[in-house]
Amino acid sequence: MSAPFPILFDGRTYQAFAFLGAGSHDLTAITGKPQRCARRVVALVAGNWTALVDSSGVDSPAGAVPEGYVHDAHTSAITCSAAVAIYW
Repeated sequence: MSAPFPILFDGRTYQAFAFLGAGSHDLTAITGKPQRCARRVVALVAGNWTALVDSSGVDSPAGAVPEGYVHDAHTSAITCSAAVAIYW
């Protein structure tokens, strides 16, 4: 899938979720989840986010994030050094 990545427009916020470990994740292609950008990413453990790609394909990595950090935005991909919760 290429940018711009699809986003969810309906009002059913957080209709799906996934818990992902460290690594690079295309959030628009998680099996069994909406094939759209995620709406929220939560750091379950302190770590580093070295890629954080928006719905337009623009990468703006957050760097070091504390445990519990919440990122609310349409996000198509993430590379993280620790576990995250993803909500669509």
